[in-house]
Amino acid sequence: WKPRRELKKEVNENNIYLLLNRDKQELYIGETKKTLSQRYPEGTQHHSFDNWTEYSIIQLPPETSDHSRLLIERVLIATGTKLFQNNLSSEKPVLEATNSLKLVNKKK
Repeated sequence: WKPRRELKKEVNENNIYLLLNRDKQELYIGETKKTLSQRYPEGTQHHSFDNWTEYSIIQLPPETSDHSRLLIERVLIATGTKLFQNNLSSEKPVLEATNSLKLVNKKK
């Protein structure tokens, strides 16, 4: 995990990324064809989870298509709804809220 202030150094494209607010125990899963520094330019707001403080990147192989990248993101979000508290599913997650993160994605 890297602090948000280091985001401007990210130059690798074609990523799955995780945004985290450790204090609030909130997690966001996303995908981008761009670099993460292009996806989240300094000083801009992109969605309702703007209070993230750390990030992690899973760089995909260069030949990964847009369709495959989006599919990977959706599978990770669907998996997250099974594990973590979230607003996307009425199922009881595996991990208890007191010991876990909350997935803050708004769509599967």
